[in-house]
Amino acid sequence: MYAPYISEELRLRVLSLLHVGVSVETIMQRHNESVEKQGGPCNRDDLLTHRYVRRQERSIRRSTYELDEDDVVSISLWVESHQNNVFFYEDVSDSDPLVLGIQTEWQLQQMIQFGNCRLVAYHSEFGSNKLKYPVQTLVVFNSENKAIPVAWIITPRFASRDIHRWMRALYNRVRAKDPTWKLAGFVVDEPSADILAIREVFHCSILICFWHVRHAWHKNLMKRCSEMETRAEIAKKLGQAVNKVCKGPGSASALEDFTEDAVDAAEFMDYFKAIWYPKLGTWARALETLPLASQETCAAMEFYHKQLKLRLLNEKDKSVYERADWLVNKLGNKVYSYFWLDEYSGKADFARYSKGEWLSGPTAWRKSLMIPDSHVNIEGQCAKVIGLKDQDKAHLVLNPGSEYAICDCGWSKMGNLCEHVFKAIKFCRDKGSVTPSMSMFQYSKALIKILNCSPFDSLVRDHAASLAVWVQMQLNGQIGPEKDQETVNLSPDNATSSQVENQTTDENLCRNAAQVVIPDADMEVDSSMDDTLDTAKNLRSSDDESKNSDAVEQNA
Repeated sequence: MYAPYISEELRLRVLSLLHVGVSVETIMQRHNESVEKQGGPCNRDDLLTHRYVRRQERSIRRSTYELDEDDVVSISLWVESHQNNVFFYEDVSDSDPLVLGIQTEWQLQQMIQFGNCRLVAYHSEFGSNKLKYPVQTLVVFNSENKAIPVAWIITPRFASRDIHRWMRALYNRVRAKDPTWKLAGFVVDEPSADILAIREVFHCSILICFWHVRHAWHKNLMKRCSEMETRAEIAKKLGQAVNKVCKGPGSASALEDFTEDAVDAAEFMDYFKAIWYPKLGTWARALETLPLASQETCAAMEFYHKQLKLRLLNEKDKSVYERADWLVNKLGNKVYSYFWLDEYSGKADFARYSKGEWLSGPTAWRKSLMIPDSHVNIEGQCAKVIGLKDQDKAHLVLNPGSEYAICDCGWSKMGNLCEHVFKAIKFCRDKGSVTPSMSMFQYSKALIKILNCSPFDSLVRDHAASLAVWVQMQLNGQIGPEKDQETVNLSPDNATSSQVENQTTDENLCRNAAQVVIPDADMEVDSSMDDTLDTAKNLRSSDDESKNSDAVEQNA
């Protein structure tokens, strides 16, 4: 018996499991068990046969990435046979390098589902130290805020002028599938990215993610400085310098001042001055002008980077890293299969066959939400946090309450933000002992600008104040309301009418607006800030139009 016309989902499941190394017998055993549980075959997918799976396994085993000795020719042959998975292709020429954009049908669906009215993040230049052709990725965030790669771009160098062409091609591909699709925000992790081109293509606000810079600083600080106290002091000064820059113009020299103040770790400072000092001006300008992405977004990007590194750069023969056809083949088959299985609900059935590349689960930020407050003990300038796995061991966190904290766990020693640091941040903010995150500070600052409108624009202030209350309630719904805070059932519309009724004078309005509580929790408010600004601009525009209309009628 054959398996005719099986669904696309089952076909992808079988291919993905085969690509990551699950045997034919295991796939069929799990499939037959699921059919038996439901009482026998009841749809076409239940007719999957051993022969069909074996044929797919044989096809994968016999395939090769090297379609031609010439790497460029091999890539062109791959593109010809995978037209449905290519959204942009530009061959090598005398003036332009190879540019190849890869997106499968499943990735397109994920981009439409999780990118519409939400964020898309740009992970630039992965593997620049090992691969001849670094990988650039666009990711979206699923319901658990984990990053899903929805497009891979392969090119030998980061070139701003190349961005517009492939982004336009990708945008047109998505809009052809869903004409109503629209982004809420685009996150970049490179200050030299062509911001104007991105705005022109996606028509949305731009945010900047500082994760890989902080990761590099943290990793080298752990490597080049042996004393925990010295690490904590240097990290604290770095965090203070970055926060000063993010708070606005006139503080761009804070990072340069850091190099003069921090002299306790000579080896780290030599690294910092050699690698980062030439880039400080560019980063300072970006941090001053662009909103900072939230810590949850940073944790998701950091986790995706780790996944991609484990799944892609694990070859024994390092010479393959010099070929683009190997890279394209592995991304489109094995790496893609791992990420597809991450979203597969039945992945747990194959957990016993998993390898290191199967690294999945919640991000460090999400793990921190599972740690109860009773597992945190603040002792002076440090905190002891008991994790979820080993509850007999308490991890020491220096600089608690800061994302530049130093933890003694293994994940933190590799330069990553761990769940112990995130838990200490949330614990300290709930107690009111530290200030809100920088992304929340920038959100508050943008909101205050809207509230400080001229008297005749009271409608804008009314709406902004009510919207702030409504946003706070939505955030409280995600993490639980603050203690001793009454529950109010407001929406943006009925909150506006309530504000207008209660605020009879401009003075009372300004006084009440200044008392709007901005939530402390470090939630994903990146797009909320932009939506608030857009709403205010639209209200201001409509208000001005009505005033102009009234003036015309009076003159007439």
